[in-house]
Order: sequence, then structure tokens, then C-alpha cells
Amino acid sequence: MHKNFADWYAAVSLHRDAQTLEARWKAVETLGGRLKLAQVPSLVRVFFSLPSDDQLVDEIRTAARDEDKTYLSVGDANELAVLAGGVVAHVVARPSNIADAAALAVSCLDAQGLRHAARMQGVVDETMRYLANESIRERAIAESPVDDLNAAALNKQIAEKGGVPVTDLNTLWSAVDAVLKDILRKHAKHTESINLTLEKVLSRHQEESDILWWLFSEHSLDGTKAFHDLTIPEACFWGAKDLADLTRFLPGPFAAPALLHKMLRLVRNKVPAEVGISDAVNACNMEWKQKWVAALGANQVPDLFPMLFAVARSVEVGGGNEWSTAFEHATGLTAGARITPSKLALQIYNELLLRRAFSTEG
Repeated sequence: MHKNFADWYAAVSLHRDAQTLEARWKAVETLGGRLKLAQVPSLVRVFFSLPSDDQLVDEIRTAARDEDKTYLSVGDANELAVLAGGVVAHVVARPSNIADAAALAVSCLDAQGLRHAARMQGVVDETMRYLANESIRERAIAESPVDDLNAAALNKQIAEKGGVPVTDLNTLWSAVDAVLKDILRKHAKHTESINLTLEKVLSRHQEESDILWWLFSEHSLDGTKAFHDLTIPEACFWGAKDLADLTRFLPGPFAAPALLHKMLRLVRNKVPAEVGISDAVNACNMEWKQKWVAALGANQVPDLFPMLFAVARSVEVGGGNEWSTAFEHATGLTAGARITPSKLALQIYNELLLRRAFSTEG
């Protein structure tokens, strides 16, 4: 059981005895073990006490009731949020694509603190720690990244085969054939691990090099605009998109917030304290937005991808501010809300990474 599970219950003014907590955590482990990628959005909505998929809510209740028949489903909104938070914490305890998606989904739905919805900060902290630690682990070179070709074991194997009495030529060939095939299999595995390790190392260095050259060039990734020709509101979207395109591994680099801030400093030496969401959306050229929305494809889920949804709605209405009403209704955020430029850029960047996480199996 997570060491802070009881505290999460207390945070929503619920108190459970030790036996009940153990039963609830067993339900959390069951749910976490069978969680599917497609269920992550609903799970995170339950955690934030937002309208969600009734089927997932029923699954949570059923899992809790299977472990404890006294579980009451009437007026259990707060307990559902705790259980959903427990599942999120359980999932992000170990690296996986679902863990990436869950952690990024919590961050995106939170919208850099713009969403004033109930949440257990302890669970949010777990997801932030996961993203930080996983971004470093994914880009680190393991101490022993290559499968060892154990020469001593192979020599012993050959010696043991050599000590077997041979009665005829077929027996001799069978013994030699078995040894050779085993050596070839182990050598092939060893070689494959070297190639995979080398490929990963080169990809890590390529990601780092590409990002640094992007910043050094002081131009958008498509080369159409110099950073200094952008406005800060516009650069929040351009910079986030460029950095996401250059990111090869999920989650993004640990230094992503600093990289986005550096990009904004290259746009203007003095970055304003705040920028409005509507200002950033409207500042982007319509032709650029149209191309981007076309590349993004299907309509964006409003609450998980609020900034991408805003751009899509802006294109749909042909520019102007007409998109803001639909944006506010669908996302629960305020189009006129103001936020630091680096946080807005990070929100857009995380939304793009979340899209990738949802499209990746395994």
C-alpha cells in the first residue's frame, strides 16, 4: 500500500481504518493491473472529480466492493477520486507507456494550475516525480546495457560436450551441432543488444544535438521565421510545437521547461510576466494554424488538450474571438486567463507529448 494512501483519504475528509485501507488498496492494485491506455482519460477525470465514463466508475466501485462488501456507492464522489488517484499513483510507480500517458494526462488536465478543480496534491506530486525521473532514466545509459557474451560459460559448455563418449559419426556431429547452434544464438543475442544500445545512444545524442542546434539557429524548425520575428504569445505555440517535433523519447527532456524559456528569451530579451490564452491563439497566423490543425488530424479532446482544442476551434470559426465561447464551455477554462509564457508553452508541449503517448502501444 502506498505510504500516503491514508493521507489522501484524509485530504477529502474521509477516514478509513487500517483493514479498510488494505482492502481499498487491493482494489487499486487490481484496477491498475488491468488499466488500458484508452481508459486513462476517464481515470484522470475521476481523479479531478470531473464528469467521466460511467463504465470506468462502475469498474472502480465493483473492484472496491469485491474487496469490501461494505463499500457504499451512494455519495462516493470523494472516495472515487481517492481510488482513481491511487490507481494513478500505482501505475506511475514503474515505467510504462500507460504510466507516461497517465502522468502527462494529469499534467495536461491540470493545465498548469489554471483548472480550479479538486485534486489531491500528493498524487499530482507523484506524477510530476515520475515525469522528472523517467525523463532522466529514459535518456541515461545503463551500467550494463549490453547482454554479456560469457566466454567462460561457452568454454565450459564445449569442454563438457567434448567429454561425452562418441560411438559414431552422427553422435559426434549432433553434439558439435548443438554446441555451435547455442554459440550462434548467444552471439546473435549479444550482437543485437550491441546494435540496439548503439542505436539508443545515437538517438539520445541526436535528440540533444537537434534541440541545441534549433536554439542556436534562432529560427523556427521549418525555417520560415526567425525567433525575433515572432511575438511572445505566438512563440508559445511555435516553440512548443518545434520542441515536441524534436523530442524522440517520452517523457520529454528534464530540461524542457528551461529550453522553452530559453527559446522565449531569444524571441524577446525581456519576457512578460503573463500572456493571455486568447492572445496566444489569435497571434498565430491563420495559414500556419490551418496546416497544423490538418496535421493534428481528429478533433482534440477539449479537457485533455485545451490549447490544441483552442487552435482547432479558432481555425473552425475562421479567426477572431468567436472560438472562445466554445472553448470555455468545452474545457472549463477561461479564454482570457493569463499565465506565464513558459508555462503556457510547457502546457502546449505536454499536450503534444500526450497525443504521442496515446498513439503508442506497449
